[in-house]
Amino acid sequence: MAYAAVRQAPAFGADVDTLDDATAADMPGVIAVHRIPNGFAVVAEQYWQALQALDAVDVVWSRSTATHRSSADVIAALTGALDDEAIDVMDEGDAEAVFSEAPGTDRIEATYTVPFLAHATMEPMNATARVIEGAVDVWVPTQAPTLDQIAVGNALGIEPGDVTIHMTYAGGGFGRRGFSEYAVQAALLSKAVGRPVKVLWTREEDTRQDYYRPAFAARMRGTVADKGQVSALGITVAGPGIWQFNRPPLVEFFNGVDHLAVEGANDLRYGIGNVRVSHVMTEPNQRIGYWRSIGYSHNVYFVESFLDELAHAKGIDPYDLRRDMLADDPRSLTVLETAARQAGWFDARPADRHLGMAFFATERWQTRVAQVADVSVVDDVIRVNRMVCVADVGRAINPLSVESQLQGAVLYGLSAALYGQIDIEDGAVVQSAFSDYRVVTLADSPPVEVTIIEGAETPGSVGEIGTPCAAPALTNAVFAATGRRIRSLPLSAHDLV
Repeated sequence: MAYAAVRQAPAFGADVDTLDDATAADMPGVIAVHRIPNGFAVVAEQYWQALQALDAVDVVWSRSTATHRSSADVIAALTGALDDEAIDVMDEGDAEAVFSEAPGTDRIEATYTVPFLAHATMEPMNATARVIEGAVDVWVPTQAPTLDQIAVGNALGIEPGDVTIHMTYAGGGFGRRGFSEYAVQAALLSKAVGRPVKVLWTREEDTRQDYYRPAFAARMRGTVADKGQVSALGITVAGPGIWQFNRPPLVEFFNGVDHLAVEGANDLRYGIGNVRVSHVMTEPNQRIGYWRSIGYSHNVYFVESFLDELAHAKGIDPYDLRRDMLADDPRSLTVLETAARQAGWFDARPADRHLGMAFFATERWQTRVAQVADVSVVDDVIRVNRMVCVADVGRAINPLSVESQLQGAVLYGLSAALYGQIDIEDGAVVQSAFSDYRVVTLADSPPVEVTIIEGAETPGSVGEIGTPCAAPALTNAVFAATGRRIRSLPLSAHDLV
């Protein structure tokens, strides 16, 4: 087996213009230097040899078709797009009439944004392929083996059924391993050199060549009646459709609206009589993809943060506001009540301990989740003391596995809320590794206390559900501790970590 290191265009949409591999080809162990889609690769006897030779290749990147936008440009465009014509996704009751008739002091409006996020899997992208005498075998950590078959087959000009995919442990997926370019690279290089080839991306390549969770913006509007009930809620989100830009044939099915962009906003369990949800589709100009919990990762943050705003604006306990809206949903109410009780929401606590909560439910995953963040402020820095997570996942077939998934998902969500942000300058990603794309480490990790509400219903999904509530629970706790309302993530951008 040979080993390959790859380098791909640094800017979105760029490609190789000229490439001089004379020096690299003469280095020890180098077998070949080959062009690959969007870049080039060095194949060598050992990986370190391939990696060293990679830096010896003199390459000029063409920017003729590349984007030059920055992430700041994208965020500004998204917030501006909130004023554009939107497609209604949900319109129950008459939210606009309620807004227009409500006194000005009762109409509350806020704009929220979230940044691009990388998947930051612990194991970088990698694949091993053997393309010899017509037999094609690919060993790959993947979430989509059938898509890998299709992509490799298309790249080699053979039928997908002639490609054998050997699935390995994922090393972390979170949606990133639903894309196949690293498997295609291994197959093309193996065919070119007539040997099995193992492709291994560096951490820097992994960070800068991701399919990122897209940035989004939301305009939230709401009114609360005198009795403490949310009488109207308006949600407009602006951002790209992940299905639209990765699976074009399916767009027609959703009638121009990508449900992955609005999930978490158009499927609320809360009993609100007047709700209007709309979406403004935008062009991404960057690689975007499925990030753990997909649309829920940003829309639950928007909704649950804004509900906290409504509660505090009217002097209502955030728990009471949610409890009243879930009165007709016993399963959801049990989850909310249990989380509040487990976290000590109703108990006296030290003056330096502050709580924030969030809730969401989804029929698609047949689950309900509530979380409470317990934080303190130490030297003007937020410290997360613990996270309480309560979930109703129907029948929990393996409770220990459910607990582990929820703990990991909560910490994944905390990483994004505290530190997660991909910056783009002149069309290229700035971050390179865990040194500047920080994640929660063991030293940072608070205890995650999981309670599973055991039920007899059909088992629901658990791999995604722990992530959405982490950010709003945390930022709502930050408000309780500091009085600062966090309407954009991460907290590190607000000098709070």
